[in-house]
Amino acid sequence: MRWIRGVGLWAAWAAAAWAGVFGTAVAIGGHASDIALDEARGVLYIANFNANRIEVMGLGDLSIRRSINVAAQPGALAVSPDGQFLVATHFGNFQSPNSPSNALTVIDLGAGTKQTYALGSPPLGVAFGIDNRALVATSTDFLLFDPVSGALETLGTPRDQALYVGDSTVDAGTAQRAGVDFIAVATGATPPYAFLAFPHKMVAASLSAILEADAEGLI
Repeated sequence: MRWIRGVGLWAAWAAAAWAGVFGTAVAIGGHASDIALDEARGVLYIANFNANRIEVMGLGDLSIRRSINVAAQPGALAVSPDGQFLVATHFGNFQSPNSPSNALTVIDLGAGTKQTYALGSPPLGVAFGIDNRALVATSTDFLLFDPVSGALETLGTPRDQALYVGDSTVDAGTAQRAGVDFIAVATGATPPYAFLAFPHKMVAASLSAILEADAEGLI
């Protein structure tokens, strides 16, 4: 395990932090499998895995404003950089390959429309790039998804050459299930010690720290 500068000693306060409850609990009537922030609209999208819907929570009063019914078992969420699309993956691991239960739903947040695309393997996670295309990690491959056209492109990157960078334990778990190396970056709400429960190459204080570590040959 390697540590990048900026992540200091945490052992002294880790035990005390685990003993407390932080923030405000909001009941959603199900299991929250992932969240995605829509800062422009002032809402948080919550994937309600066993209720087959996405809850839309207002950031101002922390109330559930509405629910979006989607296909079964929404597991991971991502909002496009331009704020137009919300993408949800559906984990159908208990179904046969090519089952519609393994799917991807794209929601046009402006038009209020949604469309679901079948996937050949269970999706493990999704994240948008700056080009407004989404990278989808499945149990067998990596896909590049265009929410405008609905086109899916299979990438030929071997798993041993892939690197997953994330700031939450959801990201860490996705990387573990996908079988790829993971680097934790402590820029989100997840404290550094929480990543110790997952395989990881290092914990970085920032994205720039990761680039510096790569330049120094530490990755």
